[in-house]
Amino acid sequence: MASPPPVPIVIVRIHGVDRSKHAPNYRLDFHTNLPSYASETYKGVQREYAEFSRLSQILEASHIGRLIPPLPQGSTSHTEESEDDRLTCLSLEKWLSLVANHPVVGLDDQIRGFIEAKVMYAPPPPKNSIKPSTGILTGIKAKISGGPGPLPVTTEEDAYFATAKHTAGVLEGQCTGAEKGSSKLVKARLGLALAQSEFSTKLTQQ
Repeated sequence: MASPPPVPIVIVRIHGVDRSKHAPNYRLDFHTNLPSYASETYKGVQREYAEFSRLSQILEASHIGRLIPPLPQGSTSHTEESEDDRLTCLSLEKWLSLVANHPVVGLDDQIRGFIEAKVMYAPPPPKNSIKPSTGILTGIKAKISGGPGPLPVTTEEDAYFATAKHTAGVLEGQCTGAEKGSSKLVKARLGLALAQSEFSTKLTQQ
């Protein structure tokens, strides 16, 4: 009986941060059994946080509708630099492991490009990251350039958001009234405190 094929996997390890350059460089090792990769092992790969960010943006734009884990921050709130680096490395390692081993997203050529790039991972921006101006912006540009046509009229088409907008307006009015009432109450209490102070002073002088 033939043994089952091995499970496709990409093992990610981030060993530390090199801060001797203009931007921190994370040192990574990779091991994979995916046939689409040129090698099984990649050692000493260096990537800046900006390169992680590019990969995250491209994956989100290319896989709309799929849950892409959010990219962790490039630093933590820890005051010690060594501990901050350790926690950041662990977070980025976990994130990259998740996306690289996703059954669909993990097969994206951009992940392979991120791993195999010799010097820097610098892919072109995703095609749908820059959308042409439409609607209100188009009308505004036409007005500025002297083009014909009035500005488009916006309407509330979603009943839920229209109701929420009305409720927010009512609450805003109520909050404004409460704020004015609170201000009057504070002034009244201040006047009462001053009157009590004057009364106490007169009693002590008698």
